Amino acid sequence: MSLLSWVTPALAAPPTFSDFQVSVWPEYDDPRVLSILESDLDRSVQLPYRFSTSVPADAQVGMTCQLTPSSEHQ
Repeated sequence: MSLLSWVTPALAAPPTFSDFQVSVWPEYDDPRVLSILESDLDRSVQLPYRFSTSVPADAQVGMTCQLTPSSEHQ
């Protein structure tokens, strides 16, 4: 299974990224891990652009966010 599943128009190509990074950090006193996906879409990608991320069915998602062009959490 791929990490990302793209939600795109039928003939659209997947976007390109100028940066893409995945971090997995173990929790100090818990068997769970913190997973962080950070990516920057290439400037050539037309916005808005929707995509989804696959996670295990029993995953506990505590927070998701995106940054605005002025680096504010949204």
